[in-house]
Amino acid sequence: LGASTVSGVLTVTSNGAITDSGVLAVTGQTNLTAGAANNITLDNANNFSTVAVASGNNVTLNDTNGIILGGSTISGNLVVTAAGTITDSGNVAVTGTTSLTAGGANDITLNNANNFGGAVSVVSGNNVTLNDTNAIDLGASTVSGNLVVTAAGAISDSGALAVTGTTTLTPGAANSVVLDQAGNDFTGAFSVTNGTNVTVVDASGLNLGPIAITGNLLATATTGDITNTGGALTIGGNSTFTADAAAASITVNNAGNNFTGTVGFAGAGGLANVTVLDTTALDLGATTLTGNLVVTAAGITDSGDLVVGGTTTLTPGAANSVVLDQA
Repeated sequence: LGASTVSGVLTVTSNGAITDSGVLAVTGQTNLTAGAANNITLDNANNFSTVAVASGNNVTLNDTNGIILGGSTISGNLVVTAAGTITDSGNVAVTGTTSLTAGGANDITLNNANNFGGAVSVVSGNNVTLNDTNAIDLGASTVSGNLVVTAAGAISDSGALAVTGTTTLTPGAANSVVLDQAGNDFTGAFSVTNGTNVTVVDASGLNLGPIAITGNLLATATTGDITNTGGALTIGGNSTFTADAAAASITVNNAGNNFTGTVGFAGAGGLANVTVLDTTALDLGATTLTGNLVVTAAGITDSGDLVVGGTTTLTPGAANSVVLDQA
């Protein structure tokens, strides 16, 4: 396709590749059919409205403004670059990887019944919303706003995630969240609204927002503290909090916290102070700290050894007991 100005709808059907050698300006929808084995590369300084790919292998789209992805079936990789927002008006199915670049000030909203087979990477974007009808793998991403991910399956990462705003994840009810890349950096509150087990690693401090899961929670901060000022933690299984920085502290004392299983604390750098609150009975797992331990719960027991270098302050409910009897 050479330089073209189309004031209506552009429909291109080919039994081979579709490429551009000039700038395309299309006012209406662009419909592309290349066949599942053929690539589509429209990477000039184009200006599209909605682009729908009926079939194509590796698909590369560039837009000097915002771009809307219509219903598309892509058997290879999808690469979308825009100087504005990236949104969808139809279901997008991508067998390979998906790479999205919108710029740090522009939102990415792909919230239709999409199916991303490979990793989804956000090279740049402000507020990013992704929806997948199956599991989703998050590739290396830089999000300057908030990240919202919903999946009918598990949510995992294959690259480091840097999120300046809040992170809200909703996996399928019987599925887990595993975001364990060493380079992850969640600046805002980290929340999970559904699912079984959750594993999260943050290269700096970690602020836990509302988390409601039926399984276990493994939360690790490698160079900062762990807090949960963002919301209550409702954990059906065991909880393990690890803050590895020297003299790091862990404070999980939201008034609505409810830990069903054992709660343990650790820190490779010599964990300092720990403050924990549970609206029900609390079972303390193995914990070693150089500072103070402050526990508030309906009842307090231990199922692991407690080694506390500072003071220990325990506040059970008025009608409840404290039993710390590990050898």
